[in-house]
Amino acid sequence: MTIVNDSVFQSSNPMRHAAAMVKLVRADPANVKTILKCTDGGTDHRNTLEHVKCAAICIIKELDLDMYIAARCAPG
Repeated sequence: MTIVNDSVFQSSNPMRHAAAMVKLVRADPANVKTILKCTDGGTDHRNTLEHVKCAAICIIKELDLDMYIAARCAPG
């Protein structure tokens, strides 16, 4: 499954990314209990920002995960 956003009408923010991730995981019939999210730390993916942490908590609660790992790679 692929999700494509219209950059004009659908802004890029952590909650939109969280909703897309939940939609992708629920589309797969496997029982996912762990998620590893690797990002380059862009403005809407930086793990130290409060709204990004809140989106991660929403993912954990919504999918009833055992483990959620948020890793930040080198920029670029």
